[in-house]
Amino acid sequence: MSIQKTITPIDNSVYIERPLSSDNEINDILDKSKKSFISWKNTSIDDRIIIINKFIDNLLNLNTEVSKEICWQIGRPITQCGNELRGFEERSRHMVEIAKESLQNIGIQGLTVTEIKGFGRQKGHTELYRGAEYIVDFLPKIKIELIVDDSIASQVIEEIIKSSKTGKIGDGKIFVTEISQVIRIRTGEEGSDAL
Repeated sequence: MSIQKTITPIDNSVYIERPLSSDNEINDILDKSKKSFISWKNTSIDDRIIIINKFIDNLLNLNTEVSKEICWQIGRPITQCGNELRGFEERSRHMVEIAKESLQNIGIQGLTVTEIKGFGRQKGHTELYRGAEYIVDFLPKIKIELIVDDSIASQVIEEIIKSSKTGKIGDGKIFVTEISQVIRIRTGEEGSDAL
């Protein structure tokens, strides 16, 4: 059985060891994720906001444990643990509210909000995986996705920047990609009509 070791940058000790998941365990988790995503896509924006806010509340109830875990994994001084989730809460609640409000003001009727983990400019922690060493620094984040007609894409980008920018690390990024086709399954509408 392969073991994943997390080495903390605080003192370079092995912080935690976990057995790696089997292929069957991974496939089971992926199947559950796919089913959850289908359910999430059918959840209204208002209900999504309620769910995300409950997630944030539940995470904050675990503030002591989660903050300590983050500090040990990314090597931040333990004395700074209490502040680790404060910025996440501020950004998350702010992004969810302003995204809905700002985008509805310019005619956007739907968006997808996903709870994710990722890393940016913070230093990572070292992990061993199958004998290879690598750095990981996954922190909780919110991902907002929407598809708009080309004619309003610039306006949507400006609105997101205007309502989201604080000038601090963690404001996020905007990725713009082309979508070759959109089809509303229920009605058969295509392209801009399906948005």
